[in-house]
Amino acid sequence: MLKPLIVLISLFITACSTTPVTPSRKPGIIKQVKPNYPVYAYRNHITGFVKFDYDVGADGKVSEMRIRESEPQHLFDEVVIAAMAQWRFEINKPYKNLHQKITFTLNGGNDLIPGTLK
Repeated sequence: MLKPLIVLISLFITACSTTPVTPSRKPGIIKQVKPNYPVYAYRNHITGFVKFDYDVGADGKVSEMRIRESEPQHLFDEVVIAAMAQWRFEINKPYKNLHQKITFTLNGGNDLIPGTLK
């Protein structure tokens, strides 16, 4: 009777120790590069946005990025991906499934307003 109880307790303790720890707070951003406005979009006065999710690795770099929605479709995706490759976060604070929206707008005088981070 005692042996099954000991086995059960040891399995319970083992299961508890292998449970992954989820960070309680998002890593702080150290470097945030705004995307360049694509020349075609700028010349044709096209505005839009890109919504995406991303993960931060323990090294503080964006480890994976998933574009959820972009308008106009795919026009701004490449410049957003290039900018995100340069973002840096606090190290040793990996985090999954962060959300971001970057909006591209032109003001009334056709002056460029780089990707607005929202």
